[in-house]
Amino acid sequence: VRWWFSASDAEGADDFAELLRESAQQQLEAEGGVCIVATHLGKGYGIQGRVHEGARHALESLARKPGWFPTVGELLDWLRTQGRGGALPPREWRRMQWHWMRDLAARKVKHGWRRMWK
Repeated sequence: VRWWFSASDAEGADDFAELLRESAQQQLEAEGGVCIVATHLGKGYGIQGRVHEGARHALESLARKPGWFPTVGELLDWLRTQGRGGALPPREWRRMQWHWMRDLAARKVKHGWRRMWK
């Protein structure tokens, strides 16, 4: 399949809150950008019946914006109708793979090797 997308990875609630902090939302909005975020809602989002404060703040901030919050499939279909997407040049593919590997290694150092796979 020659269609592709890149997602920002939020390993858990702390990373999600950092990734979607107010300044990042404002920058994305000012640039007219899009963002696909991959996360797992079972990783620290709710503890003892309470929602993670930073994640809650990020989501409430997003909810106040006049944004469009589609599923990944809807977003990718829309981008295709706009003439965006298609074949990814090999150089860009390699750059993205190295970036992903660097980020994965950084997350493993930050969160610990064993905890990452649980």
